[in-house]
Amino acid sequence: METRFIRGITGARQAVETYLARVKVGSHVVVTADAIALAQDQDAILGRDVLNQLTITLDGPALIVEIAE
Repeated sequence: METRFIRGITGARQAVETYLARVKVGSHVVVTADAIALAQDQDAILGRDVLNQLTITLDGPALIVEIAE
């Protein structure tokens, strides 16, 4: 765990704790993601460090998301 500072959409600077997270999407496991804890029970946002390790196809009109094996 490490303390870092972030700025949200309001521009206000705040201290947050970071954690090493294991993200599992289907059969894919990404271990090197830094997660920031703002509050419990909130949605998480996956950053480029996670998304760059996956092949994802979005078909908006068909409402389909595919993650390649």
